Amino acid sequence: MSDSNYFFVFDVESVGLYGEGFAVAGGVYLDNGACQYEFSFSCPPEEVAHPNPESDPELNWVKKNIPVLEVTHHNAEGVRDAFWKEWEKARMRYRNIVMVAEVPYPVEMNFIRACLGDNWADRGELAPYPFVDIASIRLAAGFDPIATSERKPSELPAHNPLADSRQSARLLAEALDKIRGRADKHTVTIGNPKAVAKVQFFSGKPNDEWPGNVPQEDTPKPNAQVTHYSEPCIGGLAHLHVLE
Repeated sequence: MSDSNYFFVFDVESVGLYGEGFAVAGGVYLDNGACQYEFSFSCPPEEVAHPNPESDPELNWVKKNIPVLEVTHHNAEGVRDAFWKEWEKARMRYRNIVMVAEVPYPVEMNFIRACLGDNWADRGELAPYPFVDIASIRLAAGFDPIATSERKPSELPAHNPLADSRQSARLLAEALDKIRGRADKHTVTIGNPKAVAKVQFFSGKPNDEWPGNVPQEDTPKPNAQVTHYSEPCIGGLAHLHVLE
């Protein structure tokens, strides 16, 4: 298996969208969503809050909505150091691994900037390139990029960064699968009386009318049912097989 089939997926919890991250979790996952290994680090959210935490609405939101996480470090810099070691380990093990996150701006993006700012001399050349947005991949696959998706049991509770990363890895795999044409199967009705029993190619979308510009074989079969297999190419080129 090529190293390009590996993804470093992670999620960050911060005090406010533009605040400092206090928890990060994720792991290395295959392009089919299978986990290779995972990690999770956090410090008390009060360590990254504003000077007056009792009146901080963003910290109050964290306390009400984010589940209690195991504290592994005393401060946010320690969390970032531990995370960066995981990124370095993944890069060493999987040479072409790609860092990904779901809608990384602003939270995950700011977290990576903070990691680099902690030690630019040693980390600058290890900055993720590219840093891929899972939501953009889902948009390209035809999904709503900001839709709320149902969670598997291992992806609960929400706002636990490890559970969120597991869901992100699955949503990434689902989108890649669709783009590559493995799972996008639809039924199309051929309405043209000159339609044929076997179809080679059809350029269009599921449930489109029969265009009449497809190479034809065998004898006409009006209203034939065919299975539509998407192909990963611009223009919607699809290979079709008739369902007898």
